[in-house]
Amino acid sequence: VGQGARPEDAREGRVYLVEPMGAEVWVTVETGGERLVARAPGDFRAASGDTVWLRHDARYLRRFDARTGRAV
Repeated sequence: VGQGARPEDAREGRVYLVEPMGAEVWVTVETGGERLVARAPGDFRAASGDTVWLRHDARYLRRFDARTGRAV
């Protein structure tokens, strides 16, 4: 099973890619040697290379099998 996170584990990352999707923005962030995709409000403004802080809402945390990529 893939790894999870706790609210107190918010961490800094560097924006790799910003994808406006209308009502929201998908932001790929590099942190801890990994790339994560985060959803942000449509008015979120950042550019590649900017530093951002990541935090999550545990209600929406999803778990995936690290080997197959399938939801568990």
